[in-house]
Amino acid sequence: MDTLIEFGITLIQAIQSLSPALDSVMNFISFLGTIEFYILLTPLLYWVVNSQLGLRVTLVLISTDIVGVYFKHLLRQPRPYWVGKVKNLAEEASYGIPSTHASDSLAVWGFLANNLRKR
Repeated sequence: MDTLIEFGITLIQAIQSLSPALDSVMNFISFLGTIEFYILLTPLLYWVVNSQLGLRVTLVLISTDIVGVYFKHLLRQPRPYWVGKVKNLAEEASYGIPSTHASDSLAVWGFLANNLRKR
């Protein structure tokens, strides 16, 4: 696991060397996976687009988060800025792997893409 962590830190440092050119773009992309964004998105889907879709997206988000938090505590893997010289743009107290930020994004956006494809 140490080799994988070292590889990840090296990759993050390479991407962060492009800073500040990518900071605003990456912050926007990151915002699309935050709970604050989902607090805006799910009511919008529920009241404006389709109540069933809004409810399903909320259930997907909650279930993905529950599974992610469970595995975070099971695996207890450090965040990159806890173990390497990586600039942190946001402070988090929970463990790093699996990323609930990434898994929530994959689940919600994947669900929405699949739903759009069916229409």
